[in-house]
Amino acid sequence: MPKLIIKDRQKVIQEFELTTDKVVIGRGDESTIKLEDVLISRAHCQITQESGKYILSDLGSSNGTFVGAKSVLANYPLKDGDIIKIGPFTLAFALSPGEKPTQIMQAEEPKSVEKTTEIFTFSSVPRILVRSGAEVGKTFDLSKNPLIGRDPECDIYLTEPTVSRRHARIQFIDNRLSVIDIGSRGGTRVNGKLIDKPTPVKDGDKIQLGEVTLEIDWKGAPRGDVERATMPYYRPEATPTKKSDWWKWVVGVAAAVIIIIGALWGSHVIPLRPTPNKDMAEASQSLNNGKYATAVLVVNRILNNEPKNIQAIEIKTEAYKNITLRYETSGDSSKEAGKYDKAKEFYTLAVSDCETLLVMNQSNTWAFEKRRNLKQKYDNAVPPVRIDRTYPNTVELYYKGNLAEAANLFRTITGRNYNSAQQYLRWISIWEEARYLKRTEAYPEARAKYNTLLFEDPNNQIARDELSEIPTWQHDVAVKLDTEAEPYYRRWKNYGYQEDGREAKNRYQKIVEMGTPIPSDQDLYDRAVTRLEELKK
Repeated sequence: MPKLIIKDRQKVIQEFELTTDKVVIGRGDESTIKLEDVLISRAHCQITQESGKYILSDLGSSNGTFVGAKSVLANYPLKDGDIIKIGPFTLAFALSPGEKPTQIMQAEEPKSVEKTTEIFTFSSVPRILVRSGAEVGKTFDLSKNPLIGRDPECDIYLTEPTVSRRHARIQFIDNRLSVIDIGSRGGTRVNGKLIDKPTPVKDGDKIQLGEVTLEIDWKGAPRGDVERATMPYYRPEATPTKKSDWWKWVVGVAAAVIIIIGALWGSHVIPLRPTPNKDMAEASQSLNNGKYATAVLVVNRILNNEPKNIQAIEIKTEAYKNITLRYETSGDSSKEAGKYDKAKEFYTLAVSDCETLLVMNQSNTWAFEKRRNLKQKYDNAVPPVRIDRTYPNTVELYYKGNLAEAANLFRTITGRNYNSAQQYLRWISIWEEARYLKRTEAYPEARAKYNTLLFEDPNNQIARDELSEIPTWQHDVAVKLDTEAEPYYRRWKNYGYQEDGREAKNRYQKIVEMGTPIPSDQDLYDRAVTRLEELKK
């Protein structure tokens, strides 16, 4: 039996099995699944079963229904793992194990050949599987150190809004597959644990980026001692070659190349590579002169031949540290000048350099603290006048009756206009309720809601116009009041009972207050006016 797993801001609040052919989701009491929030319409969307398929349709909601990042209007066929978004809630559609289709990864072969058992191909090349989100079911190769994020330029492009534009990178560090968070807003988790440094991963590990879950698929990773089982190594298999005499040609060509290079070297056509001592002196001089990028280039040349050269590593670390500080200073200057987007670019570059330092040395306390400080500066690089500009425009949207858009903007407002924004959100809630009652022809209740709104916000002309459109005369109510008033009027008229006179007067007064009658009730209305004047004497 399929079910919906309902979350409110990452917290599971309910699991609902789809046992009926129609399930209505909304804020109203008549909804099958009732979700309380101002962004949820009274009847927001529905799921129907048609020939074994489950179809999602929006019911004209104010704020829309989405599957992943796609807006849904009607007749959307749900698939296992689809994430439905309405307001602040997410509803995961999940089929029971017996209903889920088998995922078969099959090689290219004639269509007549059937595959029935294997779910994933056993391979020594690491991959990553998307387990939730808009891209669920997709597979990506990890052999090229992919960048993951919401930016379309990323190697692994995820459209989920909770994923940062540049969120994380998966790469090989010391031949071990590791995941690195690169300054994302929501952070990166490995098997539920928030990471703050490059973290090794293995087959089956779950990586969480916002609301997207990824799974490492590396069933072909070499297995040996305990260390390798924990942090697998990546060693692509060599491509087999056909036995031949190709090696004779290679030896001949290599010998010719060596002879030519030796001749050119001897005649100084190809300059001699600087000795390690000269390289080290050049790197130190570049560092002292503030040429940090040059220092890094020269040091990398040294480390290619001497990976454990302590002096070269220290120079490289100091150069990156100074580059980071330079980017940070440029970011601070841009922020002071009001160039907030430019400031964020410099802070991002500085964070990237901190990540490089942490890859070189995971225990680099300076880089760890500086990265945290730079992330805070990035978050705070927001124009201080943005809210002040937004507020009057949002109020204007409210008074034009664009309630959904105004509500979304009012929720983003902080600072000095916060309390006023909360008041407008309350009025929006009352106004939406009044519109719904009017649309469903519950006129007395709608009129009461509009009167409440106009009592608190008398300048709302659109709400006042909508109230004037509500029919005031109700035939059934008028007939009932007239029938009830008649015996009271007769007893007052014949016997002079004052209490009966008051009862008749109250009912005739209510008839007159209903306003202009429909043509068929004109006589009833005139009789009520005449008798009311008689009772008032």
